[in-house]
Amino acid sequence: MVCSGASEALAAVAFATLRAGSTVWAERSTYPSLLNAARHCGAQLVAPGSPGEARLAVLTNPSVPFGDILDTGAFIARALAAGAVPMVDEVYRDLHLEGEPPPAAADIHPLAVSVGDLSKPLGLGGLRIGWVATRDRTLLGKVDRELQLLSGGPSSLSVAAALQALETFDDSVQATLAVATSNSAAVYAVLARHEWSVRKPLAGLTAIATPPSRISDLALSQLEDAGYFLLPTSVFDVPGSFRVSLLADPSSLDHALGLLTNDRATVPHGTVVVLTKAPGSGRAKTRLAATLGSDAAERLARAFIADTLALGTSTSWATIVALEPPEAAADLREVARGARFIPQAAGDLGTRISDALGAALRDGPALLIGSDTPDLPTSILKEAFEALETHDAVLGPAVDGGFYLLGLRAPIADMFAGVECSTGKVFERTAHNIGAAGRSCAILAEWQDVDDAESLSCLAVRLAGAGSAPATQAALESLSGEAP
Repeated sequence: MVCSGASEALAAVAFATLRAGSTVWAERSTYPSLLNAARHCGAQLVAPGSPGEARLAVLTNPSVPFGDILDTGAFIARALAAGAVPMVDEVYRDLHLEGEPPPAAADIHPLAVSVGDLSKPLGLGGLRIGWVATRDRTLLGKVDRELQLLSGGPSSLSVAAALQALETFDDSVQATLAVATSNSAAVYAVLARHEWSVRKPLAGLTAIATPPSRISDLALSQLEDAGYFLLPTSVFDVPGSFRVSLLADPSSLDHALGLLTNDRATVPHGTVVVLTKAPGSGRAKTRLAATLGSDAAERLARAFIADTLALGTSTSWATIVALEPPEAAADLREVARGARFIPQAAGDLGTRISDALGAALRDGPALLIGSDTPDLPTSILKEAFEALETHDAVLGPAVDGGFYLLGLRAPIADMFAGVECSTGKVFERTAHNIGAAGRSCAILAEWQDVDDAESLSCLAVRLAGAGSAPATQAALESLSGEAP
């Protein structure tokens, strides 16, 4: 049964076999069209081989993203024993780099289903031709009825193009595989030279490569600006690695990885500490709440925290979140993946800052920021860490007389002696105490934190068209749309 691509084929089989309450065996690399169709039917998605009966079992072979060749026959036997229709997504089956391709599921058993397409083996993403192959005529009839409700089948132009492509299919695939096989040695050599580990595939045109250390989102963005794109395997729930094409130009790959290596070499080591109060605690953004109302202030506080935590965790620096109250950490872990949460110490602001920095300074230099500067650029954090290479401390003065950033190489006693919080002398007095302790202090450019309606208006002006602090920008636009 010919379909408009393999994605439609998968969805059509799901609609033809599933109903509310059905169980589907689906591995994590199953294509989203089937997963979404199953959810639409009200089916329950479980891991392959889960105990109990199942209505549909799905295997991707060769596997994604690793390119392993799996035992299709054993999978079919397990699926049939559970009462499930066994379906194998075989779009990469012809792209075998070693040995013979795995047998098609539809050739192994009369009730098994094979799904394939022309896009993957021929590299023709715009050619929307896929298929469902099975000897189960009853199932094919049900799939046909679902296809009529989906697209009615592929266009005649796609069919004509597919027929022409099929005339040279074997030659085209073998030519691609020959290039991948001969080029892969050079690709692997480049990866090894940059100390990347590689998991070599048995099928497909991509290898899974892991860098020697974590690559920040900022570095990846800068790499993309330079004309290179690395596809993270996190989309397959495999964090920390990347898919690298075996057809990649080795010299371009070498240059791209060199840019990443240089970036990591220029990023100073250290920890970013975010001192914040949880939104909804009644203690966050109280001055904004007096003007905008508690609901609007809470939404802004949540957006400020999301952007600030994204700033901290998007780099190669370690991140600590000093949170009040500490039990709110569960609500923030999604926007601060990889961060370590600690409770704030009891006492005044100086005590809480000193305690939070002390927890980080055991591992090297540390910077402390709050969540009221959501558009603070990463370049300022980098500049601050660089300042700590030659100074004992670094301060970022805020427009209102406080400071938006404090960095230390080691604890400084009595740093906040005589400092009255919420006054216009906080920065001046803190800098004086650092100097009085015999420590050197670098001063950064002035920045404005946001704690009242006036500073919020200034933030809105800064964000207009800037593309930074996306959560805050979205919250401001939402509140603006609700204004009378």
